Amino acid sequence: MAIAIRMTIAVALGALVLSGCTAMLVGGAGSGGTRTQTEAGTPASSDSATTAAIRRRFVADPVVAAFDIAILTRAGHVTLRGTVSSYAARARAERLAAAVTGVRRITNEVEVAGKAGCSRFRGG
Repeated sequence: MAIAIRMTIAVALGALVLSGCTAMLVGGAGSGGTRTQTEAGTPASSDSATTAAIRRRFVADPVVAAFDIAILTRAGHVTLRGTVSSYAARARAERLAAAVTGVRRITNEVEVAGKAGCSRFRGG
């Protein structure tokens, strides 16, 4: 059962990565323009690769994998958003993201269930 879930996740992630590459190949059609670089001059593909690497770490981690955490990357600045059940899971997600090559800065907006508005001041 766990293997089937991991396979499904891997296929879905592969489709997301490939769909981003397709948009760049056809002149940024998926993003509404022809621009393929972020404002800081970092290739958009680097941000996509960084996001994919973080997602792979999240999926492989027994603590973080259970949660739906959005990962937004722009010029190496990663923003994490979502909800987890503990401050430990929130801090672990940030540590996993920080360990990825290409991450320059992290904004952790992950909320701890039942602790809305407090999560940025505790545990990470």
